Amino acid sequence: NTLKIADESSADAILRGTLLRVEDAPYTYAGEGEAANFSVGEYKLTLIVKVEYYDQVKDEVIWEQEVQGWGTYDYVSGTPDEREEGFNEAIDKLAEDVLNLTVSGW
Repeated sequence: NTLKIADESSADAILRGTLLRVEDAPYTYAGEGEAANFSVGEYKLTLIVKVEYYDQVKDEVIWEQEVQGWGTYDYVSGTPDEREEGFNEAIDKLAEDVLNLTVSGW
């Protein structure tokens, strides 16, 4: 079996994804002494996506599942570029998980 990108009208199967949530939470802290002296060092960004793998030939859903991917990023100045690191890492993990789910039954 092989996977290749094709136009939806000619594809044997379709992967559909819906972004359900983006969660951004402190992951590590830096500082010394009293709790008031600590600050967030890294954030953990989690993407939760509902993914459906649909077989157009058989006209049936092969699997449907919520998949999570997460990444961390350093929090220095709070710029979007810092947060983008977390998004990219989370997207890479999501893509790997979806690929594994898709080919696991082959």
